[in-house]
Amino acid sequence: MWLAYRNSGAILGGAINLGLNYSGKTTGKLNWKTYIVFVALQCLGPAIALLLSPPDKVQRSDGIKVVLQKKRGDKEELIALLKLSITRRVLLVLPLFFYGTFLLSWAGSYLSLYFRCIHTYSSSSSRHTIHVSV
Repeated sequence: MWLAYRNSGAILGGAINLGLNYSGKTTGKLNWKTYIVFVALQCLGPAIALLLSPPDKVQRSDGIKVVLQKKRGDKEELIALLKLSITRRVLLVLPLFFYGTFLLSWAGSYLSLYFRCIHTYSSSSSRHTIHVSV
């Protein structure tokens, strides 16, 4: 689930980028409108967060109010985090976290740097060819 949420942001960002720059005449550059859209989306985040209900007014679908836990000190939270971090369930998902955090971004950067598609257009004919450079 975490990986789906993490990658959905990249998919949405890529769709916005493609939608605003699909007819660009130059490669490797973004239109200034793309930056404006991303900054506007980030500015909307705090305003949307203010629309959330306060925790004491939240209730489940069966009508039971959500019980809030008492606040702990920083030292207690750190100890609880360390205890949870060494449990078997957390240790088993560490390879997935490594894959989702490091390998996906590294592989994407590597592939986009060394395996680029170069589009060429022929003015004498209506053919469109793609050359892959390695």
